Amino acid sequence: MDQIIDKKLPSAFLQRRLYLPMIAFGFIGLAFVVTRFLPEEYPLFVKSAVNMSGFLIAVIIATTWWVFFSRFSWLLKFEVIAVIVSLYFGAVKELDFSGDVEPKIIWRWEKPREQKIAEHRTNAPKIELEDISVVVGPQDFPNYRNRNLDGEVSGPEILSDWNTNPPRPVWKPQPCGSGYSGFSIAGNLAVTMEQRADREFVVAYDFATGSERWTYSWVARHYDPMGGEGPMVTPTFDGDLIYVLGGTGHFACLDAKTGKPVWEKDLLKDNKNIQWGMSGSPLIYKDLVIVNPGEQDAKELNRAIRAFDKKSGELRWQTGNNRAGYTSPMVTTILDTEMLLIFDGAEIAGYNPLTGAKYWARPWVTNQGINVAQPIPIGNDKLFITSSYGVGCGLLKISKEGDKFKQEELWHNFNLRCRFTSPVLFEGFIYGLDEGMLVCLDPNDGKRKWKGGRYGQGQLLRQGNKLIIQAENGDLVMVEATPAEFKELGKFKALSGDKTWNYPSIARGFAWVRNHNEMACYDLRKK
Repeated sequence: MDQIIDKKLPSAFLQRRLYLPMIAFGFIGLAFVVTRFLPEEYPLFVKSAVNMSGFLIAVIIATTWWVFFSRFSWLLKFEVIAVIVSLYFGAVKELDFSGDVEPKIIWRWEKPREQKIAEHRTNAPKIELEDISVVVGPQDFPNYRNRNLDGEVSGPEILSDWNTNPPRPVWKPQPCGSGYSGFSIAGNLAVTMEQRADREFVVAYDFATGSERWTYSWVARHYDPMGGEGPMVTPTFDGDLIYVLGGTGHFACLDAKTGKPVWEKDLLKDNKNIQWGMSGSPLIYKDLVIVNPGEQDAKELNRAIRAFDKKSGELRWQTGNNRAGYTSPMVTTILDTEMLLIFDGAEIAGYNPLTGAKYWARPWVTNQGINVAQPIPIGNDKLFITSSYGVGCGLLKISKEGDKFKQEELWHNFNLRCRFTSPVLFEGFIYGLDEGMLVCLDPNDGKRKWKGGRYGQGQLLRQGNKLIIQAENGDLVMVEATPAEFKELGKFKALSGDKTWNYPSIARGFAWVRNHNEMACYDLRKK
């Protein structure tokens, strides 16, 4: 090859392999051009993967040229590489990644979250607070995605002209610990989970002021390079008690007024964790609290799903051997039968919530068992389910012959691929984020009505005919829930940063939002 090129190019160019750095820059340029010409509907993580691949290939080629083919002395080569490596590890604390795998540098000189929290709490004005109340009102938000885990919110009419008159903050946004838990709201408390240094915290905030009312913590830290650190689970209120589950399996029932533990358990004792940590919120059903820690070790111990007496913590039943997914247990009515739905890392299945007896199951396997979206019951005999990672969505029909339940898939396609979020149902149509873009889907045939807006790996709720979307970049967005057309009604910057994966909570017309750095509360009510 060099002999052919040698006739046309100077020998110094070939001997020093100067074409290698040019090739390296070419890979970066090629990646840039390719991502610019990919269709808008392509998932952003594909574009991120192309850009990162081009950059990494360029670095490998450039490093190879510098070390083996450049004419500089070996001492200088070593010194340059040593300086670059030292600067990187001296300046970069860690790499953070968005939901679409876009890297972000966390510098070592940035103030730690714990220091920001301590300074804020120390400097916060002293406010006389009302006595704690945890009575759940009809417009409160007592657990993950609200009462039925369906993302439906009730409350006063909310303001819709956000572009010219954005909702005002009830109090100034303030720092909080890391993690992806949301707020559960009852009475005058809003409770969430946070990572602070080497401890997982349950933190109760005052609804009116954002002041800390109590905290409870234990030594634990779940971390994944791609997902970051901290607990995922949103707490669950039940009367004067609140149930919490940490990222590493610490399961506790706390007094909701004081934060003192009533009972505690280790759900992952003699068991492995899933990659991104425990994510399913505890479910209250009658006198039971049900959790799905899974069975990652495949020991056939029939303990993947467990039901405890909610007052005493006594184990009432356990069943299953599947690894856990990232959804929460939920109870719905199918064919006039109350069923516990478990969407884990291997299948979606219906169980008797009182005994754990399995009614039916359908395999639903994704890469590493990453099923995140809550199922949507439709009518008395259908379920809509969706995942990303090359699996897509489908509609199941449940039937019954004698005492046996059966299931069949009516349709399956890739028109709604929910990766981190769960869709909502309104007036017969499903609304959800398909790899970051909002989609309206007709569940009868699986066809899209429209696709529009790009909100990253955010989350959404619904109040009336309004979709409230917490975008990954921190924007809070309102979109009209109508199959006629995509219609964004307004948006405003609710949180700073570009990695907001936490579910928002709306109670009595107030939106509580947070990410892994800060939290805020906004008054959405129409004046």
